[in-house]
Parts: sequence; C-alpha cells; structure tokens
Amino acid sequence: MAMEVLVLPHDPAWRDMFLAESRLILSALGQNALAAHHIGSTAIPCIVAKPVIDMLVVVK
Repeated sequence: MAMEVLVLPHDPAWRDMFLAESRLILSALGQNALAAHHIGSTAIPCIVAKPVIDMLVVVK
C-alpha cells in the first residue's frame, strides 16, 4: 500500500510556530531546560518540507 507524503513550499510561519511551542515547553520545564532548537526541514528556508515542526530540547 502506497503512503502519500505531503510536502509544501517553505512557510515563514513555521518559525513562529516553533517559537510559540518552544516557549511553552521551556516554561513547563523551568530551570531543567537549557535550550530549544528548531531542526528538520521546516527550519531550512527555500526548501520544500513536510509541514511538521521538529524541535530538539536540551535539558539538564
């Protein structure tokens, strides 16, 4: 069975979505959180990407 994969042109709103979600996560983790990084294809301007925001959260 073939599975469809949706890819879209880069959307600058993906950065804003990452920032909003990372603020919530960092706030919830408090002092245990060191950083949040936007990773994956949505973090790279000018390429097509699956519309899924990937992030890496660094904790103590």
